[in-house]
Amino acid sequence: MRNDVKLDVIETVELRKLANLRGSNFVSIYLPFDYTGSAHAKERKKLKTMLLRAEKQLQDKGLKDKEIDDILSYHRSLIASDFFWSDGGAGLAILATEEKQYTYRLTAPVSESLYVGHRFYLKPLISLSGQDDNFHVLTVNMKKPQLFECSMLHCQKIENVSLPVPPEEYFPGDKHVSQPPAKARYITDLAQELHKLYASKDRKLILVGLGQHVGPLKEVLDLPNIKVEAIERNSEELSPQEIQKIALDTIEDNRKTMQKKYLQDFHNAKNSNRSTASVKEVLLGAKDGRVATLFIADEVQLWGQVLEDRSLRTNVEKESGEDLLDLAAVETLLHDGEVITMSRDEVPGGTMAAILRY
Repeated sequence: MRNDVKLDVIETVELRKLANLRGSNFVSIYLPFDYTGSAHAKERKKLKTMLLRAEKQLQDKGLKDKEIDDILSYHRSLIASDFFWSDGGAGLAILATEEKQYTYRLTAPVSESLYVGHRFYLKPLISLSGQDDNFHVLTVNMKKPQLFECSMLHCQKIENVSLPVPPEEYFPGDKHVSQPPAKARYITDLAQELHKLYASKDRKLILVGLGQHVGPLKEVLDLPNIKVEAIERNSEELSPQEIQKIALDTIEDNRKTMQKKYLQDFHNAKNSNRSTASVKEVLLGAKDGRVATLFIADEVQLWGQVLEDRSLRTNVEKESGEDLLDLAAVETLLHDGEVITMSRDEVPGGTMAAILRY
């Protein structure tokens, strides 16, 4: 049995791996955190309570004590672990089966919830993965480039990376007015190091610096799994807190812009019958791999079942159904679609909608 503790970053490839898992007695627990005491007594108590609730549900399903221990024992051990609670976060996600347990410390809050079913409940993680809640910022200037790991909760310099520093001969005289060949060599050197660093990573990278520096660097970066954003701002005297605020403001502006674009694409697709706000059509389209972009309402659940004859039952009890928004999100993810989480009044139809591939 292996136990993995994941901090902050939930990459798309990890979500797809989790979405592919099927079986029985899959436990999913989500907890919001409010760290106010050094011992984190409140959070430990929350975790203990949720694990007891999960134990009761597993008992009701007929599992024996040994089987329940195989699923929950690792996370029970975390309650008393001072090492585990030494790191902060805005929430916790726990996913557990008899064979494997996962723990994710989250950088954005989640609603408290517990699910036991034939697969993991992933909608909260899918929603967080699309919010750029954990990102890197590279400050680009003529002194020394610095890399920061940031989120809604923190922004701190990454110490264990080595990035090229512009030698004096690259920038004779005023370092802010570099010679074109020298600047080009330095930008190339920096880009090569970034390619090595992010070759297998999946996250957002924000470049902060004067336009003459971040513009050329963004142009030469070719990182297939990295979303690169450039912010034109003198970065030499910025504090980590100022860097965080600048980046978060830009991310929020971009999110609103992209949301408007996606919604316009949805309305434009109506002309060719490639968009729908019908719950049944969205679900069947997701299962068939036809959904290119899925819109789901945040903090909304719709319990139901998709039957073998492809008919749909809604308004069923939680214990006998599944959250259809979660099902649509998982199926869309498994078929390489994009999932967009919005408030209920922003989603066409109020629960879920989709742009279809065909």
